[in-house]
Amino acid sequence: MGKMPKPNEALKDFFKDNEIYADIFNAAFFNGKQYFIGDELFEGDTTFENSIKVDRQVIKLKRIRDIVRISKSGVCFVILCLEEQDKINYTQPLREMLYDSLGYLEQVKSAVVSEEKTKWTADEYLSKLPKDYRLMPIISLVLYTGEEPWDGPKSLHDMLNIDETLKKIVPDYSMFLIDLGHDTRYNFKNRKLRELSEILNVLYSGTDSDKEVGRDMLSLAGILANDLKLYTAANEGADKGRAEKMCRILDERDRKNEELGKAKGIAIGEAKGIAMMLIRRLNKVGEVDATLQEKIMGVSDTEVLIKWFDDVDNYTSIQEFVREMENR
Repeated sequence: MGKMPKPNEALKDFFKDNEIYADIFNAAFFNGKQYFIGDELFEGDTTFENSIKVDRQVIKLKRIRDIVRISKSGVCFVILCLEEQDKINYTQPLREMLYDSLGYLEQVKSAVVSEEKTKWTADEYLSKLPKDYRLMPIISLVLYTGEEPWDGPKSLHDMLNIDETLKKIVPDYSMFLIDLGHDTRYNFKNRKLRELSEILNVLYSGTDSDKEVGRDMLSLAGILANDLKLYTAANEGADKGRAEKMCRILDERDRKNEELGKAKGIAIGEAKGIAMMLIRRLNKVGEVDATLQEKIMGVSDTEVLIKWFDDVDNYTSIQEFVREMENR
């Protein structure tokens, strides 16, 4: 079947479907009501960079967004940015603030190039932006898919040591986040997105469910949860798009885990049996360090043991093999 894809690669492929992309923003901000429409989305630039001059020193900043779509919403355009996180990042609000700031600065830089500057005032030249020019709004959403519930900050104020009086005058910066594997309050209209959330909630909570879900979403959930056995069970022996009862696929995964554990135990037992025979053989030939037996018997990795035994043929004498094993 091949190697299991990385979570960020799998999600980028998943969100190539603009209907799914629009739905996650509609669920996050409009309770599932269709405000953004998949057919009205098109790809945006994911690279934002700019230079900031500080004390005569030019600092270059460059950040790459995970996924960007531009939506034509009525008479205006909106930039929709999705950031994927499978680990909790306690600086995430700052990252989002920087991403958004660079996105707006990128638009200002574009305005300098595209606008007719012959009629600009001195203030407009200083600002590098005409007075009546309006930027496109940027909406950023963090999609968190990790196993532990998100316990990180969701705003700049959450990161500050600040009292209620200062909160009134220190600007805040809110971060919008969906905890896909723990939060059940989102009204996803898209079947795949809804099933993916349900599967992750079942996996992370350890509960049972006999609900039918698509094998394609079980496969993606296996990738996001770093569960190779679920990924394998979802992809074997059936059409990936076909619906299956979640509990049946999870039972199949658990059965495979049990079989693998038994097979590994048997293999290690057999390998250690060979080790005992080898030690008895070595004892007949010559004196053996008392710790050698403990060293070999303490190994739990079957591949290491097998390599040790295969190496016997590469030594000119049993004594040479003993010396090598004692040095490992």
